[in-house]
Amino acid sequence: MKLFLMSAVLIGSLWWSPSHHKFEKTLNEQVQKAPATIDLTSLAEFKWDKAYVFGPYTSKEALNAQLGVKFPGFVNMERRDDMYLFVFLYKKKVIEYAQVNRLGINISLDRTYLTPRHSSFMVTSGRIQH
Repeated sequence: MKLFLMSAVLIGSLWWSPSHHKFEKTLNEQVQKAPATIDLTSLAEFKWDKAYVFGPYTSKEALNAQLGVKFPGFVNMERRDDMYLFVFLYKKKVIEYAQVNRLGINISLDRTYLTPRHSSFMVTSGRIQH
């Protein structure tokens, strides 16, 4: 039992490292500057070869099917309408993900996934104008 708990803590600390929080925070700050074009290569300080963006109400099954691998985290996208989920792959493994607050913004891609060579996406304001 102790070995299991120690393993869980170690894995959790590796997955939820300060760099993960830093990247997620930076990405959230950038998208909130809508309207904007954001280039992920300028933000990500890790190696990646594909990045997917999932919108609200995406099922775990659809997420896994799109990625081609099992998503290791738990974000309950099926019931969430308040965020986008960015998932980064490197050599067919999930190496990073970020939850992005979608209140007041819309994200659009001109392709199924992003690559380091084609890593820009558009963020537009979804705020209601009075």
